[in-house]
Amino acid sequence: MYSFLDGDAASVVELTQQVAEWEQGVETESIAMSLHHQQLPRLADHGMVEVEYGEKENTVRATAAFERVQELVAQVSAVEEEGGEASSPREFFDGDEASIGSGKEITAGSNLELGGGR
Repeated sequence: MYSFLDGDAASVVELTQQVAEWEQGVETESIAMSLHHQQLPRLADHGMVEVEYGEKENTVRATAAFERVQELVAQVSAVEEEGGEASSPREFFDGDEASIGSGKEITAGSNLELGGGR
């Protein structure tokens, strides 16, 4: 999801290379398989991305639904860049998933639970 902070589309090859940079020591083929068979289908099922399969290249595009979580993704990315650990979205938010995209301001330290109520 971090890749979509800089643009709304990327090829599967670009995403694979980016993840390989983050996950040093993991084989690129393993990353590509995980993206193709697990991660991208999950994101598509939740409406976050659309995957377009072409003859030469497969393209992944962020959807309008991504905008609802874009601020959270940016905050988690910033924490990781600063050397902190983002162990859970609960670090940042408190409430319910209906708050996402509902106009409530999302700020670090305000604990919004993304997985729905437990």
